[in-house]
Amino acid sequence: MSIDAARLGQAFSGLLANASAYTAPGGAITLSARMHAEMVTVTVANQGFGLSPHALPGNRDSLPDDSVAMGSSHPRLAVVRDLVQAYGGTVAGSSAGKNQGSALVVTLPKA
Repeated sequence: MSIDAARLGQAFSGLLANASAYTAPGGAITLSARMHAEMVTVTVANQGFGLSPHALPGNRDSLPDDSVAMGSSHPRLAVVRDLVQAYGGTVAGSSAGKNQGSALVVTLPKA
């Protein structure tokens, strides 16, 4: 499978924009990448508002009202998820809850 770097760049730009938009001034955003035998994982973590379980990118259900208050930009994350899935990858997210930050992990097959 051929990967379009510009389209994949949109996905990572979306993750970083989301992290930036929902991290309080002075908070940190970290970006890390690891190569595995067949996969590459990229993690974007922040010290922001956190995500409700309904707002995590793998959840296709509609979001409750509290997801906006907790820092979810669901449309942006949905676009990220769709772009990554188009290249055979996945997006997983975790958060300890409100005001606990979040981490979004993109896993892609090596090209």
